Amino acid sequence: MKKLILISVLSFFISACSSYTPDGVNNQYLKLSKNLDNLMSEEIKEKKRANLERKFENFSTGMIKYKENNQGLDTQYLDYYIKETSIKIQYLKDLKD
Repeated sequence: MKKLILISVLSFFISACSSYTPDGVNNQYLKLSKNLDNLMSEEIKEKKRANLERKFENFSTGMIKYKENNQGLDTQYLDYYIKETSIKIQYLKDLKD
C-alpha cells in the first residue's frame, strides 16, 4: 500500500513539473474549458461544479507557483492562462450562489 501511495505521489510531482510548457498549459486549459462547456450544457449539479472549480483553482495555483519558482525562465505566456482561469473560477463561484 505504501508503495502505491509513493508511486502516485511521485508521478503527480513529475507530471506537475512538466505540464507547464506552453503546449501543456494550453492542453490543460482547453480540457478544463471543455469540461465547463459540458457542465453548462446540462443541468448543473453542485458536486460537478465544485469539482471543476477545485480543478481550475489547482491549475491556477500550480501556474502561479511555477512562475514564482522559475523566474529565470520565460513564463510570460502563463499570464494569459492565469487571468482566464481566474475569470472561469469566479464564474463557477457565481454559479454556486
